[in-house]
Order: sequence, then structure tokens, then C-alpha cells
Amino acid sequence: RINKEEVSLIKRTVKEEGITLFTFLLSSLNILLYKYTKDQDIIIGTPVLGRYNEETKSIVGMFVNTIALKCHIDPEDTLNSFFRKVMCTVVEGYDNQDYPFDELVNQLKIPRDRSRNPIFDIMLLLHEADDIGEDKSVLNIEKYPLKKQAAQFDLTFEITEDGSGLYVDINYCADIFNEATIRAISGRFIRLMQIMAADRDLTISQICI
Repeated sequence: RINKEEVSLIKRTVKEEGITLFTFLLSSLNILLYKYTKDQDIIIGTPVLGRYNEETKSIVGMFVNTIALKCHIDPEDTLNSFFRKVMCTVVEGYDNQDYPFDELVNQLKIPRDRSRNPIFDIMLLLHEADDIGEDKSVLNIEKYPLKKQAAQFDLTFEITEDGSGLYVDINYCADIFNEATIRAISGRFIRLMQIMAADRDLTISQICI
């Protein structure tokens, strides 16, 4: 968990850089994965609601789509510069959010492999406070713990914001990772976000987690 004071620092960074909280988290996750793999081109998936048209707002049903966000990591980029690049990637991704993910896979003619996902193996989800807010005049909303389901991806980073901070939950493929490794990844992810919020003039290569 990232406590309330640390979230305030992250949100100040977000405001000063002119980015979104999701962009900050995506930037952090890209750098984390780069530090582990040294791969400079990383693709991360994220779900989108698919209810941005007036025609769909009043229709009952599932409209969630998935977008794939590819970022290039230059180790000599400062965090300020990297934030801007990732923000552009996010904006471009959301501009094309209506394009069906399955159709994208078909158009790219990617060979299907039942043991893995065709474009990305890592998913990022953010539940912001506004998304889970309560309107007592309409409904009484309570959090209800769900049992963990089988992993759909190698790693799914699910970030939830509430009144006490940010909660980081990582769902993982047990055939690849064990609990100790995931705890280490989670700890480094949180530490990385703290560093990124504290000093945006650092280059990616200077960050040590």
C-alpha cells in the first residue's frame, strides 16, 4: 500500500507534469519492467469502458474493450521527458479505443498460442476514487472481497485508490512466479513510484530499485 501522504506527492507530480494518475502508473510499470528485463520496447494492456458514445450510455450490456499501449524506454530520458512520451501513447491509445481488440489481433495476423496472449502478457488496471465513490442518495455501495481467479495474464497490476492511499494488488501466473517473487516485485514497484514522485530530473538509468 502507498499511504495517503505519498499519494499526495504523486498527485502533485501528476498535476505539475500535466499528466494523469494512470499515466504516472503506466510510466512506473514500464520502468519497472525495463529494470527487470532490459527490454526497451514494452507493451502493456489496459481495459477501457467503451461507453463514450451517447448511443451506448443507456444500453445494458458489456462494452469493455482492451487497448495495447507500447512504450519505448530510452535509459537516458529524464522522468519528465518519459512522462510526456507515455502521455502521448495513452492519448493515442484512447483515441483508438473503439477499434475491437480481437479485430486488431486478426489484422496483425499474429499466430495463436493457447499458452499465452497474442500481443501482451501484462495488464494494468486503475480504480480511482471517483470510480468507486458512494452516492448515498441513490445506492448504498460496499466493498466486497472476491476470491482470486485463475490468472488471465502473466501479471496483472490492479491499483485501487481509496481514502487511505493506493492499494497495489498483483495477480500472477503461478506457473511462472511464486509468492516471494511477487512480493519483491510489489515492493520494488512501490519504491519506484516513491522515487519517481520525489525527483523527476533523474534519468531512467540513474534510478536504482
